Amino acid sequence: MASGGIEYAMTVPLWHEPVWWVLTIAMFLAWWALFARRYSHEFSLSERILAAFVSITSQILATTFILNWLHGLSWLPMGIFNAAIAIVVFIIAFRGKEKSLTGDLIDSVKTVWRLMNTSAALWIITVAGLLGAAWVIYLGQLLPPNCFDAWGYHYGWTAFARQEGHLGPFPYPNPHINFYPKNTEILFLWWFIV
Repeated sequence: MASGGIEYAMTVPLWHEPVWWVLTIAMFLAWWALFARRYSHEFSLSERILAAFVSITSQILATTFILNWLHGLSWLPMGIFNAAIAIVVFIIAFRGKEKSLTGDLIDSVKTVWRLMNTSAALWIITVAGLLGAAWVIYLGQLLPPNCFDAWGYHYGWTAFARQEGHLGPFPYPNPHINFYPKNTEILFLWWFIV
């Protein structure tokens, strides 16, 4: 059965959340560096950023499933495994004599700046999009949802999987938690693990 949540929470060090943020940013930068250095001529800046987001999401899902299979779904194995993958991706990205990462970034920023200066509408759309993204991140990280759907479905299974250390059916009489797919909840687990 489930181990005590309070006892489990007390075993997680206080420095875990900043380290988790640094790890997440390092994973994104590793994948972005790989796409920026190896595929700078094939993909635009926005395509490389999108490819990095897809790759980091795939990495989180893959490591979650692998560690679930090994029954090691906790913050330490998850952090070590993802850090090792990020290091390997960094090594692959910086091998050889490809275009420098800073030169690629400067060229991409110059191209975007020239495009943005052609229209005021692009500035309005970009600023509105960035403000919207910042607002969504603020609401999602600092103010978690407090509604029936969150507490009755999303958080229940995710907290149970974190506490048990593996993915599995929810054992309590709440059939809709086990019935619906848990795609988003597996990504929630990345932040719940800390």
